[in-house]
Amino acid sequence: MFKKKKQHEFDTSKEGYEYIGLHFTDEQYEDISNINLLMVNDMYNKRQHIPVHYIILVLKALGLLQTEKVDEVCHKNAADYTREEYEQLFQRKYGKFKE
Repeated sequence: MFKKKKQHEFDTSKEGYEYIGLHFTDEQYEDISNINLLMVNDMYNKRQHIPVHYIILVLKALGLLQTEKVDEVCHKNAADYTREEYEQLFQRKYGKFKE
């Protein structure tokens, strides 16, 4: 009786964004994709109620926010990180975890 509507999904590939006039570097696109995965995997966490956190991460990934403190750590080779340094870098990149 009722026809199911076909669900459409947005093309969120790098080329899909370029089609609408948004040009990301490979690194920016990877960061945005990682933020999206972090957000999707965080559905049952309290951060789902603070979408501004994800907006801030996207702005940072696009280079629109200052990241002076992160730059000091980012010049190291990833293999040279201790676990603690890696966790600090992750938290600087994606946010601190509450204790």
